[in-house]
Amino acid sequence: MIGTRVSHYHVLEKIGGGGMGEVFRAEDTKHRRVVAVKFLHRDFVQDQQAFQQCVEDIRVVSALGHPSICPVYEIGRFEGRHFASMQFLEGETLKQRLARGPLGTKEVLRIGTRVIDGVDTAHRQSVVHGDIRPAKIFLAADGRVQVLDFGLGRLRPKRAAVSVDDTSAAQAVAAMELAFFTSPEQGLGEKLDGRSDIFSLGVVLYQMATGVLPFSGETPKAVFNAAVHQLPVPPREHNPEVPEELERIIITALAKYRELRYRSAAELRDDLRQLIEEKETAFSSPLAARGETAAVTVGGQSAESTDLAVEREVEEQAASPGQKAIDWRTVSALAGVFILVAAGSFFYWGWTDILSADDNVLLMEVANETDESVFDGTLGAGLAVKLRESPFLNLVPDQDVRETLADLNSQAGGDKPSGMMDEVCQRHSAKAVLQGSIRKANGDYHIRLEAVRCGRGYPLASTEAEAADQDSVLEALGAAAAQLRRRLGESRRSLEKYGTPITQATSSSLQALQFFAQGLTQQEESKDREAIRAFQNAVRHDPDFALAQAKLALAYDRLGNSAQARQHRQAAFRLRERASELDRLMISAAYHEEVSGNLQDAEDVYQRWRVLYPRDWRPRGRQARLYLTRGEFERAVEEAREALRRGANQAPPYVTLARAYLGLGDFDEAKTVCKQMLADGLESVDAYILLY
Repeated sequence: MIGTRVSHYHVLEKIGGGGMGEVFRAEDTKHRRVVAVKFLHRDFVQDQQAFQQCVEDIRVVSALGHPSICPVYEIGRFEGRHFASMQFLEGETLKQRLARGPLGTKEVLRIGTRVIDGVDTAHRQSVVHGDIRPAKIFLAADGRVQVLDFGLGRLRPKRAAVSVDDTSAAQAVAAMELAFFTSPEQGLGEKLDGRSDIFSLGVVLYQMATGVLPFSGETPKAVFNAAVHQLPVPPREHNPEVPEELERIIITALAKYRELRYRSAAELRDDLRQLIEEKETAFSSPLAARGETAAVTVGGQSAESTDLAVEREVEEQAASPGQKAIDWRTVSALAGVFILVAAGSFFYWGWTDILSADDNVLLMEVANETDESVFDGTLGAGLAVKLRESPFLNLVPDQDVRETLADLNSQAGGDKPSGMMDEVCQRHSAKAVLQGSIRKANGDYHIRLEAVRCGRGYPLASTEAEAADQDSVLEALGAAAAQLRRRLGESRRSLEKYGTPITQATSSSLQALQFFAQGLTQQEESKDREAIRAFQNAVRHDPDFALAQAKLALAYDRLGNSAQARQHRQAAFRLRERASELDRLMISAAYHEEVSGNLQDAEDVYQRWRVLYPRDWRPRGRQARLYLTRGEFERAVEEAREALRRGANQAPPYVTLARAYLGLGDFDEAKTVCKQMLADGLESVDAYILLY
């Protein structure tokens, strides 16, 4: 082939080859440029209809001129073989680079965002790559990152190289490499969409960050089975230097169930960009967050505007790496601003009172100071759903708070005891109490939310919002809740990621939300029949109320009506986009475990749940139950104990743990667990049955 003239190309040397064909460096005599020419194996173009669709995709994507997509100049034919000429690049593939080990976080983010930006551009033109892997990503010597073979990736020979039954020696290497980066739905031969590329991108990110692949096996079939049935080891277990947020991003992209992945490449890219910004922000400490809310004035500017000015100055300095001289006036000014902001933060907030993600927080009711009964309990229920979506706020469960209040009231003979809130705080080791109110003045509704320091009584943060009418109250409440979260120290990135509008997380109907609140109270009191009526009324007022459907399923389940429970779990799953991030996970897990019966999809949800909400015991408790049903008793013990360590004050993890010990034949440990459960006040018939 070398020295041959192909049309107006003079083939100079072979530079590569693989499953799809051979690649040569060639001179384009017509346009006077050096190009890469790829000759495709005949097997890849047997289906002429599929090949013509790929040719059309190539033309569409190449016309975009995106810097991260290697353009294809021409598709031709020579001596019965199709070829494609494309831009020639000096450098190496990502596959060659990874052969030398994993990349640093900065490089992972740089390469990842550029690749994903190109993929997103193609997806917007309805073009799916279908074969994203390190061999298809080129790292040019000049710093460019380009995706190769866009449009060609979806070509497969009549007997696909990725087929799990393909054991021919000729296809072994290509089949293995394809299998490592193939999405579950692609391996199963299902119709592809952009989310298949997102899975492949997740594998690439995983390998860049850790130096290993998330799924392994000796044959393509074994690799494919691992991708479908096994959960990947969290990246940080391979490389502790991987940021927690990057681990979350990768795990989300690798979800086996495509609806649990990022909905678009743009979402994946934006999360990576936010992580880059977070790592590069000069003032990323809690102090900077405080500067946004503290009523401190520095030279006529608020602390917020001063912080932003400092950030801009730092960014401008960072943009001039060649400047070596130190501007001591700037340093002095920055130091002065820092001292003033720090002093203001100290005196206004109390330095030790900055809320951290480890601090327990009590959520109290939103007091209704209007004469309109529709707000009784309603806003508190909506606020609880909204705040529990935040992975930053460590809220004590509502039921635990109500039980403590009821116990204290009972001890005081029905009279509200003095210092009651301090006692509740002590019992739950809480640092702050969140409380609120709604009142009406001059025709408008005024909402106030406040975080008060336990034991000291002064406010940590407060926020207010107004609504012109009843229909606007919930939106105003949602805005106030978001502002309070920010003022308590939650990052902007977290607020954007976990910022489902309150009317979407619950309902836009006050009446529906009021019935929902009633149902929650009745369900906590084990009055499931009454709760069913309340939740049914909520659904009548808002048929798209996903969380009410999920609670209906739970109530029917507790009454033993599995048919009705199944029906409402299906409805909740269908409406899951109308729920908060946390409730979507809960709804999806229940659906896969109780309705579809696909326990692998349920495990995938639990894995994502654990990453997004690491303090939540529920995914671990439910994962333990799945291990128990499969007879994996040691793993069930491990997960159940981890659930209890994370504060599960519920009977199910204890029951799972005791049954797992029975499965292992360790009767003494099973007995100890049951007795501990009863000693903790968790009266459960299962404990007595197990002891018997």
